[in-house]
Amino acid sequence: MRGRESGMPDVTQWESYFDANEIVRKLSDPDQRKRCVEFGCGYGTFTRAAASLVDVKQIASFDIDDEMIRTTRMRLSDRTSADVSLARRDFLADGCGLPDGWADWAMLFNLLHIESPLVLLTEAHRVIRPGGTLAIIHWRDDIATPRGPSINIRPSLMQCQAWAEQVGFQLVSIPVLERSPWHWGLRMTRTIAEGRRHYKESRV
Repeated sequence: MRGRESGMPDVTQWESYFDANEIVRKLSDPDQRKRCVEFGCGYGTFTRAAASLVDVKQIASFDIDDEMIRTTRMRLSDRTSADVSLARRDFLADGCGLPDGWADWAMLFNLLHIESPLVLLTEAHRVIRPGGTLAIIHWRDDIATPRGPSINIRPSLMQCQAWAEQVGFQLVSIPVLERSPWHWGLRMTRTIAEGRRHYKESRV
């Protein structure tokens, strides 16, 4: 299923809103990001940035939109050392299909305004190995921004942190995104303890 208010402007406008290279570097752990899963590739903005990191070897990226998959595939450089797989998948309804603990690092960018954020965060928790990294960004809710979902459904940094902690992540850092002023970022880690967290479904 598509998340609410999931439309995007053209690629040039979209990529003017943030510095993807800054974001992937500040929200990952060097030498601990060999395998990356990306929920929602969009135009491939962050796929390309992650693939440019020399220690990233595999990226599994998913999107519900065939056109986004095609666009990302066309924009990937043959010069990257990362093996990037792209697949059309409704990861909200069906999960991402990767094995438990497959990923060292997951990118979950501009998505947690969806109706069921805990469903997505629980899937991220499942697919990230214990000790692995969850990277979250979203549009700021404390200032006027040139794009982003409606303020009444836009989650705050603190709300997203609380949701992530509820399903089994711990806060690592809240880096300053100097070249991405319209966004905040969270770097979380999956706790070492095994076992699924139980939660009451939350819709926003």
